[in-house]
Amino acid sequence: MIEKVICPCYSPDLGTFVRGASEIQKYIAAKSYVVIVPEHDVPAFENSDIGSFKVESYEKYADIGQYLKTKIGNHGRFGSYFSSLIKLAALSEGHPDDAVLMWDSDMIPIKKLDFERNDQLFFYQSDEFHKPYFDVIEKISGLKKISQTSFVVGCLPCRAKHFHAFVADIEKNKNLKWYQIIIDAIDTTEPYFSTTPQLSEHEMMRTYILKNFPDEVILSDRTDNWYRLGNSLIGGPQNIPQNHHWLSQKYDFLVFETWDHPTAFLMKTKESIYNFFCKA
Repeated sequence: MIEKVICPCYSPDLGTFVRGASEIQKYIAAKSYVVIVPEHDVPAFENSDIGSFKVESYEKYADIGQYLKTKIGNHGRFGSYFSSLIKLAALSEGHPDDAVLMWDSDMIPIKKLDFERNDQLFFYQSDEFHKPYFDVIEKISGLKKISQTSFVVGCLPCRAKHFHAFVADIEKNKNLKWYQIIIDAIDTTEPYFSTTPQLSEHEMMRTYILKNFPDEVILSDRTDNWYRLGNSLIGGPQNIPQNHHWLSQKYDFLVFETWDHPTAFLMKTKESIYNFFCKA
């Protein structure tokens, strides 16, 4: 069983997280559930209906935030980079064999999910390829892309020992901490710095684990068993109940990103999609 599910979040995603918290606890078996939020958001989350989720503050990782700020200042991507680094830091907690699941707070599971199968971790995959992610990965670890598919998926199961090995490798012969090495690999001089993300904790750790612990993971043989544009597909997480039947036949989870707005075309075709899957 997963030891802990950890969801970094902040107030703009609170509505989606509240709707998803019960589904996460229903469909993902774990010993504990934690949501990590900015200090000023703690009261809002503590006063929300999020079941057995424990609320923790970003302040726990203030050293990481301070170093990141020296690198990129208050740039618009500070929040997403900080969230990525918090997820990585949380992987180091607990017994070396403990499996911790990083779960993005804007994702909602549709059915029971099993991230441990015969003591192996189950990795979802994607068909996305984003070169800047691999530029950073190669800078810090020397690793290149080793899979035809991608691991840019918002759920990352990882054992503490995997992260400890990753840290030992990248810190070797360097007088820096792991997060400093990663932050320093972000190239603020690149023309695309302001518009294109360079850090994916999911791609980074899955690439490292697949290279160094290949017998301890199982790769999904599909990239279409989850869907990124949940808002465009069904109009928002509030519409999951009336669409659950056909959604659960096709997807394991949906993502409801704040930038994804329902389009008139997709909303008009929602009924035909529903009929296709339900009546086929």
